[in-house]
Amino acid sequence: MKTPTFFQDILSYNSSKFSYDIKAGINVALLSLPQSIAYAAIAEIPIYYGLISSVIASIVAPFFASSQYTILGPTNATAFMLASFFALEHLTPEQKVIFVPVIVLLSGIFCVAGSLLKTGELSQFISRSVLTGYISIAAVLIISKQIKHTLGIDNYVQDPNFFQGLYSLATGLIHTHWPTLVVSLTTLAIYLIFEKKLPKFPSFTLALIIVSLILAALKTSLPQWNLDEVACFAPFSSQDMMPNWDVWQQISWQSTIAQVIGISFGIAFLSILENNSMAKSLAMHTGENPNPNKDMLAVGMANICCAFLGPMPASGSLTRSSLNFSSGAKTRFASLYSGTFCLLGLIALTFFPLVSHIPKSALAVLIIMIALSLLNPKTIKICLRTTRGDAFVLLTTAISALFLPLHYSIFIGCGLSLIFYLQKVKTPTLKEYTIEDEQLKEMRLKDNRPDPAIAIIQLEGSLFFATADLLRTHLQKMLKDEHLKVLILRLRNARDFDASAMLAFKDLIESTQKNNKFILISGANREVHRVLKNSGVLKILQSNCDKDEAETNLFFSHPDNPNISTRDALKRAQNIIGDKEAEIQIFNPIIQETHH
Repeated sequence: MKTPTFFQDILSYNSSKFSYDIKAGINVALLSLPQSIAYAAIAEIPIYYGLISSVIASIVAPFFASSQYTILGPTNATAFMLASFFALEHLTPEQKVIFVPVIVLLSGIFCVAGSLLKTGELSQFISRSVLTGYISIAAVLIISKQIKHTLGIDNYVQDPNFFQGLYSLATGLIHTHWPTLVVSLTTLAIYLIFEKKLPKFPSFTLALIIVSLILAALKTSLPQWNLDEVACFAPFSSQDMMPNWDVWQQISWQSTIAQVIGISFGIAFLSILENNSMAKSLAMHTGENPNPNKDMLAVGMANICCAFLGPMPASGSLTRSSLNFSSGAKTRFASLYSGTFCLLGLIALTFFPLVSHIPKSALAVLIIMIALSLLNPKTIKICLRTTRGDAFVLLTTAISALFLPLHYSIFIGCGLSLIFYLQKVKTPTLKEYTIEDEQLKEMRLKDNRPDPAIAIIQLEGSLFFATADLLRTHLQKMLKDEHLKVLILRLRNARDFDASAMLAFKDLIESTQKNNKFILISGANREVHRVLKNSGVLKILQSNCDKDEAETNLFFSHPDNPNISTRDALKRAQNIIGDKEAEIQIFNPIIQETHH
């Protein structure tokens, strides 16, 4: 299904669509507000960063996204990657205020650049096992870091890495703050009741509101319980909402960019993977055909705007986007309405310091429930059991995240995924043919192999760096045959030539010429001719031709009959060896590739 553009939505908009979109926008905003606070808490940055980011991303993204239903904003995966970087660098809150805008800006620039270079489809070459492994271990790490808040032992737990954090958590249990634990258990009970009995209600939001109201009432009516010791969030003012332009003047650009470029690229890459995965999952229900390059542009533009107004990374949220679709949204205006309602909620929280009544332990419990929902045993089981490669990628991605920063682990997982992909596409198979009754036929095992003077190689598929060396190796083995004088390469179905392939052709042509042998090319199309000419290989190919005699070693494909160019190449080969009855052996090494 072709998705209407933003301006087409404007032209076809009506009151019926408005009623559906406004309802969906309200539902999404009710989920976005507490989730944005939660994700900012995961990243350990001011919670209003998450709120502003949710507002900006929801309003900016629809102008560029390909989907009608996509909702952009902070996500747990990108938030935790940001948190892991802060922990690694031991940044103070003041330093985070300086670093976060630069990280978000660079990640947005990376996404926009990737969109302009049309690299959106490249994410399909990254195994789903990478994202599954990353999200699964991120969920485990999020849970391990939030437990201290549910027990009220924040001051007793130091967690520079996963294992030290577990040890510190175990030793800190004796300091459990019981009123905080009671608040945590109450939050969990209310959340589970809503999830089970009233699944259509926003259980996350309602649990947080109810617990906050109960705690505020008990603080007033029962001061002897010392409930003021239950940690709550600090309120923020309208001044905090204003863009902090002074931050950009405090940045030492060269040193700061060098320090954050890795995490910025990691967040951009993860945002693209998250967004594409979300778009594909949603497309199964909506019937849309997502455009990964447009979606990448939407993520990039949203992050660039967030860098200056609400510095927290934004990406596609599957939960909010799915809620938007299930709530009956008809157009991308639902995202705009969601952002508007989030803005109204932000204003309300600014002038009425309600966040000062939100217990950190209650939010920590709800974050843990979100993290648990990310653990998908069925998906993990499929990845572990399908192939050894998938299992290895998933486990390596997950295990490396326990010892390394999260953006390193996702790079490792993606690198392994690409290695396994290239292992598959680089493996050629050989089929040997002979001529019988003026037809090309595959030789049977029982047939005697003729002693060839002319060999024909048919190449199919992508000829790029992963296949170039194998192509060179196969052809060099053939050229060692002392009886072989002319090698004809059929390139009609070959494509995706790169510099590695051209260098392989150059080496082969020069090697054959030194040994008084010839390489001819048949079935050449415009792409083949352009690449050969631009690389200078065509000049080398034609160097032993007599122009006065109109000799050529390159034969163009005929659209009506692809075998004409091979026939002409055979005539040229027979003229070279001076034998009209030369035996001809035909090989067909098909370069295997994965089609998407």
